[in-house]
Amino acid sequence: FDQAVQFKQAALEYYEKSGDQFGVGMIWFDLAQINLSRGNFEQAFHAYKEQRRIYERAGNRRLVGINLSWESLAASRYGTLEHALAIRKKSLEIAQEENSLNDTSWALWELGEVYRLMGNFEQAQTWYQKSLPYFEKIQENNGIGSYFRGLGDMALALGQWEEAYQQFQKSVRALAQEHRAWRVWSLAYAQAGLGRALIGLGKFSEAREILQKAIHNAPESNAWDLIFLPLLGFASLFAALGKSEQAIELSAFILSQRLSWNETKRQAREVIESASRNLPEEVARAAQERGQAMNMDQAIALALQED
Repeated sequence: FDQAVQFKQAALEYYEKSGDQFGVGMIWFDLAQINLSRGNFEQAFHAYKEQRRIYERAGNRRLVGINLSWESLAASRYGTLEHALAIRKKSLEIAQEENSLNDTSWALWELGEVYRLMGNFEQAQTWYQKSLPYFEKIQENNGIGSYFRGLGDMALALGQWEEAYQQFQKSVRALAQEHRAWRVWSLAYAQAGLGRALIGLGKFSEAREILQKAIHNAPESNAWDLIFLPLLGFASLFAALGKSEQAIELSAFILSQRLSWNETKRQAREVIESASRNLPEEVARAAQERGQAMNMDQAIALALQED
């Protein structure tokens, strides 16, 4: 990452000298993504704002809207939901002004995501539903898969395991029609959701199998923040199997990692709280300490260990 930043900053100077404002904006976006990958969230949000300033000065409204969309996504994972909601509404407004079907479809769906994370499932359902005709019109299979994924996430939160299973299955089927690179990211997400639904249904062997696929697919998407979803699934599986110490260890590892999303950390705390009830206080505390001391390879090995 250090070397990547050096090259990006060198490129930034050349773009600025040449007056290439699009290039300047592109570099600021890259710096935002690098800082997110490093867990430097304040620097990432600063970079998004710098990119937006460039596009506003250039008068490119569509790129401003896309910038707001990315910042909202980052805020929903690592910042505050209030921040995410405010700028998501602005991104939707610009997408509609620019008459971009693609930008509008994703802004509608992502607005549903923010409301889901807020626990307002009625609003989430409304905005998810508004996005679906747009996704279908532009034949955006990744978006259609995301639509079902959102419904699956809501069902998981409500403990509606069969409904969650059905929705994530629909997501996987939609993604089977997608051939672009980011399909792997969405597929790993849907598989992690399927695994958690199967745990709720008591189908532990099937859950393990699908979570193993998710944990192998996640790194292929080059997004290491995604790996924490199947790891959380394995923590839930351990808890359901009565392996409370392993459940706590994996959950504590997730909590110790800056790249795990706010939502995932909240769910990991819930696993720790539940699993700790089955153990003496000192045993639960020791398990948390072991989890906090683990590295990624050790956490994955713990998840994939055979019975």
